[in-house]
Amino acid sequence: MAEQSDQTFERNALDRYPDLRARVGQSPEFQAWRTGLKTVEVDNAKYYIRGGDMLVDDDQLIFEWAHRLGWLPSELPGE
Repeated sequence: MAEQSDQTFERNALDRYPDLRARVGQSPEFQAWRTGLKTVEVDNAKYYIRGGDMLVDDDQLIFEWAHRLGWLPSELPGE
């Protein structure tokens, strides 16, 4: 039986490509977009509200932005 991880797919992928996390995080356009999103705190963790009722963490948001701009590697871990 495979061991489950608390880490999201997006976090695992970004851990393999830390330069991608930094590239997105330094983008002024990304920062402006993220700042405009509504947030909620759950168990002392900040989540962004996406799609009306979906909660995503910072890594999931970074992954979404990278995907939109076509910055993701062609093969990601776990695919």
